Amino acid sequence: MANNLLRVLNFSTHNEDCGIGKYQEGFLYTLQNSNKVKSVFFPTSPNILRIMTSEEKRGVFTELRREIAQYDILHVQHEFSFLHSVDFVTIARIAKEMNKKLVITVHTSPTLAYEKPHLNGFGPRSVLRYARQKKRKFYFDRMFTFAVRLADMVIVHNEATVKALIDLGVERARITSIILPVPKISHSPKSYLITEKLHKQPGDTILAMTGFLHQFKGLDHAVKALTYLPANYKLAIIGGMHMDHDTKIYNNLTDLIRELGLQDRVYITGYIEDDATLNALIRECDICIYPYDKKYYSNISSASLNNGFANHKPVVAYPTDSFIELNKKFDSMVLPSAFAYYELAREIARLDLDMGVKRSKKFAQEHSYEVVTESLIDIYNKL
Repeated sequence: MANNLLRVLNFSTHNEDCGIGKYQEGFLYTLQNSNKVKSVFFPTSPNILRIMTSEEKRGVFTELRREIAQYDILHVQHEFSFLHSVDFVTIARIAKEMNKKLVITVHTSPTLAYEKPHLNGFGPRSVLRYARQKKRKFYFDRMFTFAVRLADMVIVHNEATVKALIDLGVERARITSIILPVPKISHSPKSYLITEKLHKQPGDTILAMTGFLHQFKGLDHAVKALTYLPANYKLAIIGGMHMDHDTKIYNNLTDLIRELGLQDRVYITGYIEDDATLNALIRECDICIYPYDKKYYSNISSASLNNGFANHKPVVAYPTDSFIELNKKFDSMVLPSAFAYYELAREIARLDLDMGVKRSKKFAQEHSYEVVTESLIDIYNKL
């Protein structure tokens, strides 16, 4: 059987503080005892590659060429924050030159990374704007489009990304979609931090938001929603600032909490490094909420959403395109009728907690890493 193993080399972030790295680590962990696929990481992370000198990069590409000779498939995890340069195309070309199958997982729709050139008129400003758009599109193609067009299969997580890739000239037959897998976690570790900080009493309902604090998470909407909920509703923001994000977001958030007089009803944990601790904090809460930005989160799928499912918490989320798409298929969460914190509060207040728990638990079971990994194996085999 060993001779029939598909051998996959992964070019991805790994063993670092990166959600995409953890995402792919979950697949490799699930595959470690597989009799179908051997899957390993290439040693150099894209985050390391992007800060190397040209000479150092040439050494990495030479090593990649030598290493990939032992494998059948090169699987690249793409995210614009760490792999948006001509290096991406170079990596893709190495796979094809070595006659290996190339799989690319695109985590963010290219719609968010470039503006499609269009001419609004024939005045000087319109023409100049169009020329600039064309120039940016030229460089975007050099750093992204040329690579994904070389792929034997592109894996995505939502229909918005499918449409954007087709618009860039990727064949529909070479695009496939999988669900973001839900990790299986231990529910044994306990935490009492949020209970203590929010002085939780019998009858209190604690709302949870998770992940790094940034402008698209709808943090202000979560805080404002509290003003339309009884005093026994409280909010735990389980996360902190990413080093690359503007701390103005954090300061504006805490100013808002103070101005609304909600200091006793909101607690921010700060950055939580350990996943087991993060999940224990979530389990102290009653509902996970995701009042996310419409445009941004319609073009990506949220790994933070799986924190709610994995911990079997009811989920209330704004109706982004990606969440609507997911809910139509699996009816896993409650979506307010509008991107409005009053509607968010309305749905939270009338939520059936027991039903919400059942829906999340069902979703977690049906879309675990064990289940979704079988879909990934099928993709590899079809190549």
